[in-house]
Amino acid sequence: MRGQGVRFGQPEQSIVNYGSERCVYLPDGRCRLYLYRRTEGSDPEDYCIISATSTDSSPLPTFVQDPGVRIAQRPFPVGAPLGTAYTPDVMWCEAEGYYRMYYSAWTDEELLGPRGYIMAATSQDGLEWRLSNGGQPIMYPGGPWDRVKCSNPSVIELPDGRARLFIEACDGSAEGLFGVWRISSQTSVVPRGAAL
Repeated sequence: MRGQGVRFGQPEQSIVNYGSERCVYLPDGRCRLYLYRRTEGSDPEDYCIISATSTDSSPLPTFVQDPGVRIAQRPFPVGAPLGTAYTPDVMWCEAEGYYRMYYSAWTDEELLGPRGYIMAATSQDGLEWRLSNGGQPIMYPGGPWDRVKCSNPSVIELPDGRARLFIEACDGSAEGLFGVWRISSQTSVVPRGAAL
């Protein structure tokens, strides 16, 4: 394939992993990638969401990491070990005039074992983010399909203005809190931007 090669990251930095990138097109034609960064061997391991913006609007752009971290690791729930922040999905909400990010937060709870949650945040500029729902998850594991884990969100807007959130779900039916993994979805009750 013409143009193959590294577009972001340093191949020689084997202790730094990047993944689960999502692309958002900016008004000026450039692209911004949102992705997780994991630095192995750090204490604690760095597992956060960063972004990188393309240097131009060419079909095969090169990306430069934006300064800072979009979503940092933090303990969740209160008293749990430091959790991860990863697998972001970002959409522009035209009616509200801001970006909304859905992302996964995993934590290794001492009593319940590892758990995956879905979190949300909003941003006016796509760089500075504010956690939604008071910093609490918008989706918890516990249903028949996602008894122990809900993660890897992907959101689409429906023709009527509502949003549908697809997630990776695990029912915990096997030893070690694993089991059957499925794709599950939930649909918002009201269209985005509607008065509540």
